[in-house]
Amino acid sequence: MRSAFARCRSTRPRARTALLVPAVLLVALLTGRAEARPRPSGGTPFSANKTFGFGIVLGEPIGLTAKYYLSDSTALDFAFGEYDRFRDDDDLGVHMDFLWHPLTLATADPFVIPLYFGIGGRVVGDDDDGPGDDDDVRVGVRVPVGVALDFNRVPLDIFFELAILIDFIADEDDDDVDLDPAVGVRYYF
Repeated sequence: MRSAFARCRSTRPRARTALLVPAVLLVALLTGRAEARPRPSGGTPFSANKTFGFGIVLGEPIGLTAKYYLSDSTALDFAFGEYDRFRDDDDLGVHMDFLWHPLTLATADPFVIPLYFGIGGRVVGDDDDGPGDDDDVRVGVRVPVGVALDFNRVPLDIFFELAILIDFIADEDDDDVDLDPAVGVRYYF
């Protein structure tokens, strides 16, 4: 049975996450009006018209996300937040992925829908320091596959992804292989 102090302490990450959402939206509104670059016309390969985006992600993790395009079809994706929400673990962690956008699934005047996949890593640590709790850290590989709704005229994208996780360093009670869903939105500067 957890003490009252441990129960109170375990709600703090949720409160921090709840405060991050309005902060991200406020920063996006205060930075002024940004516009996406025009896309090259024709063809099915994806060509990014944005450079750096920052936003929120829900699922695994719940927290902040950023994406930096290295070229027209490659990017680095970052996230920091609360992991294992569905298992009531409330662990904090970070991941980074190298993404490749090989093709566009659909094109319309206001947006394109690129397919992407990649490979990266994650580090997740237990943030519950209750009595008798030893801090465990999980380190593993991520293989995300997803689609994005990448807008042409506004500096936004909305993404949906599934990531296969393989933890190489994990507590014996944790699963070594997992599938994590996520949905998010990013504002590009």
